[in-house]
Amino acid sequence: MNKSVGLTVILLAAGLTALGGGSALLLAPAEWSAMASTDLTLDTNVLVATRLSAGLLLALGLLIVAAVSVPTFTYTPIALSVAHRAYGISRGLSTWLDGLPTELFIQTGIVEWTMGLLSLYFLLRRRIVK
Repeated sequence: MNKSVGLTVILLAAGLTALGGGSALLLAPAEWSAMASTDLTLDTNVLVATRLSAGLLLALGLLIVAAVSVPTFTYTPIALSVAHRAYGISRGLSTWLDGLPTELFIQTGIVEWTMGLLSLYFLLRRRIVK
């Protein structure tokens, strides 16, 4: 199955946001988090945990973007995109359990949920059409 234009756009957007977010958090986690009024320099364990999840996010982004150029490689990048968007679910759960975060985290969550739902749509559509 070849990719539609909509699917290609969603995969590129998902992959590039994962690449951008993963790179920023991996290379400059304290500076990136400071934009949301969070000081990661106070706890090395939190800084390490942030870099760990950033590495996963970066790897997912690389796989999703690389897969866009392969016409028949559709299912796996969509599934990876949905998996990457689990960040949105985690952010929602964290907000429910821990309280309302800063505006930047809320905006990021909205993007994660939107991309996740679009990725899920294409994943389900592919499974139904096939």
